[in-house]
Amino acid sequence: MDGNVYRGVLRSFSLKDGYGFVRCSELLETFGRDVYCPVSLLPNGICCGARVVFTLAINDRGQPRCGELLEEDTSSIDALSPLELLPLDLNLEPCCEAILESLGTCSARIVSWNLLAPSYCSGAFFKDVDPEALRWPRRATQIKTVLHALAPTILCLQEIELDRPLEELGLSSYAVASVQRPKRSNGLDRKDGCLIAWQREAFTLIRQQPLYYDDFPPPQTSCQQDDGPSGHVALLVELQPTDAPEGWTVLIATTHLAWNDTREDLRTHQASVLLQTVLSYRNDYTIICGDFNMTPQSPTHGLVSQFFSSAYQDIERLSGESGGVTTTNALARSGQGFAEIIDYCWLRASEGYWGPWAHRRLRLPCRAWLRSFYGTTPQAPLPTLLHSGRWPSDHFPIAVDVVFWTEPGHAATPAAR
Repeated sequence: MDGNVYRGVLRSFSLKDGYGFVRCSELLETFGRDVYCPVSLLPNGICCGARVVFTLAINDRGQPRCGELLEEDTSSIDALSPLELLPLDLNLEPCCEAILESLGTCSARIVSWNLLAPSYCSGAFFKDVDPEALRWPRRATQIKTVLHALAPTILCLQEIELDRPLEELGLSSYAVASVQRPKRSNGLDRKDGCLIAWQREAFTLIRQQPLYYDDFPPPQTSCQQDDGPSGHVALLVELQPTDAPEGWTVLIATTHLAWNDTREDLRTHQASVLLQTVLSYRNDYTIICGDFNMTPQSPTHGLVSQFFSSAYQDIERLSGESGGVTTTNALARSGQGFAEIIDYCWLRASEGYWGPWAHRRLRLPCRAWLRSFYGTTPQAPLPTLLHSGRWPSDHFPIAVDVVFWTEPGHAATPAAR
């Protein structure tokens, strides 16, 4: 057995600790444990979930470890088999009754989604997930399927690694702007970017601006970061709709704010920087989408609500209830589970303009439905969305059909359902 060649999946690794583990079903049956692998054997750029080929070595205690290791070429392997997703209805449903006059209106479908970057998709973080379900080729195909069904006019993505081809996600026909700044977390170098894509025939790009929160240090009396720069970013693009009057523009922004239960002060500071930046543009309409890592009851949510209206504001009031809806389901908080609304689509019009109105939106699943699907009791933590292998991220997308009025005061107020 010692020296034989085996195949497996890289389940986790830590540059800080200097080692990782490979899951090999055959050897797991024999030894009852994963195969130890020094990080010195790992190829540059490898991600958790990658398929590997390795030789087996046995240490002095009779435990398995990798002797040599190579990443397996999976280019000829079907990226997703079988192709099956959670049984969610990806059709948007009406959420208000608006008088849509034919003159002076235009609309867009806004989709926002945290994709879960491959550098975060580790067996160390998702211990309840089969490593095969964490592989990027598999998840990319699932993401592409969901995006095709949602058919966004404007797409905002968070936790996207920009060195991967956009064709993997079916975005080759879109115009794209993006931003990424490397960050270091838990001893690992992470790549966590933001991207905005729009249909080329529907919009013309006027200008774009990346926003690096580390360039705006928080006050010395608060928000002191524990381990240096956070690496969080935002991206703003100003677009001219092709069917709107000349000079009429909409500002789209997307962001991913800091995640940590104890760093609400840092999130609030980052949100304040974002608000100051987008409000300085003075566009006819402004839309901010992204993963804010804030719950509807948080101070950061209260700050943003002073200037913007959420497309999901009516159901956000129910988010604290046991049957409330959720946009994310990550196994956080020391394994106790986490299912909350932390992804948002915020809307604002300049003075003199009506709206913009969320005319239709994607129905978000509730916790009760997730418990029923996974077969968990109310007392047990919810497994992550990736647990079944039928969803590619620990977030759900949000999607909103937004109606704009391109002439000041030219609209009637919609009635909320």
